[in-house]
Amino acid sequence: MATWAVVPVKHLKAGKSRLATVLSPQAREGFSRDMLRRTVGLLARSSVIERTLVISRDASALRLAREQGAFTVSEPSASELNGALQKATQVAASLGATGVLVLPSDLPLLGENDVEALAGVNGAERIVVLAPDRHGTGTNALFVRPPGLLRYRFGAGSLAAHRQQALSQGAAVRVHRLPGVEFDVDEPADLHRLQSMKAELGDAEG
Repeated sequence: MATWAVVPVKHLKAGKSRLATVLSPQAREGFSRDMLRRTVGLLARSSVIERTLVISRDASALRLAREQGAFTVSEPSASELNGALQKATQVAASLGATGVLVLPSDLPLLGENDVEALAGVNGAERIVVLAPDRHGTGTNALFVRPPGLLRYRFGAGSLAAHRQQALSQGAAVRVHRLPGVEFDVDEPADLHRLQSMKAELGDAEG
């Protein structure tokens, strides 16, 4: 089994716009860059991921990903997330991927154990593993085997849409609620929570 991770990345300078009240444009770009670097590095260390593919329309994000050994695909300027992911999945499959893990680049609590829980599945040839967002309605990560089994439906209500589509395709379906995948930083409150957790960790280590 050859499992690839597919990581979509927004333009680093335009991302995290909802943090504009607490972070400068330079700080938001730096935060997005750090999250991408962390995610690609973690995937490179994972024993269940053979290769990581980053898709973006941001040349600097693609360059950063390549520096860490990831394969990159330039996203068409007119595309949207689901279309970009379909393209990335097709590329991964053409290069030998037998399963794909779709994962965003901005999960600061993501751990190698989370990646293994999602992509380290044996046995079933047709399987979909879903990790919900914190609200339980969106999809924060998605493992699909074989690639192309699903048409991606990321967005509002995507968890139910992905699950129903997988069942209609006769695939086994697993849903894992993983704290490291549920937590993403979109709002100022999320950033404050992350900073508090880092401070508590620093106090504990000290």
